[in-house]
Amino acid sequence: MYAFLKTITNAIDITISKKLLKNISATTYLKNKYLLGFMLYLIYAFTQGFNITSEGIFYLVLIVSIILMTQFLSYTGLKLINASTFGVIHQSKIIVVLFIGILFGNVFTLYKLLSVILCVIGVRFMMRGENTKKEQKNKLLGTLLTSISVILIAVNVNIIEYAFNNSMFSQTTYVVAFVVGVMLFFNIKALLEKPEETGTLDKKEFMYMQIAGVLATGTIAFQSLAIEHLGAFLTSVTASITPALVLLFSVAIGTEKLNYQKVIGITLAICGVIVATLLT
Repeated sequence: MYAFLKTITNAIDITISKKLLKNISATTYLKNKYLLGFMLYLIYAFTQGFNITSEGIFYLVLIVSIILMTQFLSYTGLKLINASTFGVIHQSKIIVVLFIGILFGNVFTLYKLLSVILCVIGVRFMMRGENTKKEQKNKLLGTLLTSISVILIAVNVNIIEYAFNNSMFSQTTYVVAFVVGVMLFFNIKALLEKPEETGTLDKKEFMYMQIAGVLATGTIAFQSLAIEHLGAFLTSVTASITPALVLLFSVAIGTEKLNYQKVIGITLAICGVIVATLLT
């Protein structure tokens, strides 16, 4: 249930963010995005209470620091590639989660190798169709930044699972620390940007940004609950439908056009995830 809700809120958030990031920098977007979502969640958090151990403080700082890096890399990458490609690359984190598991003694199989091949080919299909050198350069940079964020996310979900399993801090403590960290970091970073680099949003766009922020806060909360109850691996498995949802929402609001290459790419990537989870 939590993992499914996380998938839906994440897909809608990615779709809205892609549209808004055409007019505003990633830094400006992230420093303002969580205002409403944070206030609403804070009310809920006070009713649940906050718990953290002395060891949990170290892990919480580490986790939030990694999340901040992944947020910036993800949203910067999202400005350079379309939302469905972004969703497919992000979904490939399940492959990274699997390979990190090998470091802890899990067995490598041919099915895991097949899943990686399917995902790589799928992403390649999603990247086809760019004609100019500038577009190719932006696409490559966006893919690189997003891929780095995926690796960091995969590492982080395993750390989060370890922390929850050892009762180092509560779920509410984690979510509040994350949102506070994002707002502080990107408000400070925004001071270093030139005014013309930040971009502006009108009132309607600002409203949509706050809706995305509420959804993003919900995504963080649902993800942490899913990891706590299902573990990092199963949580990643459930998110396998995210690319399809992102494409559907993007087509619905007119930010992307559906073509056979995107359908093939998303299909192959999802098949890779299915192979990785059901046959290994």
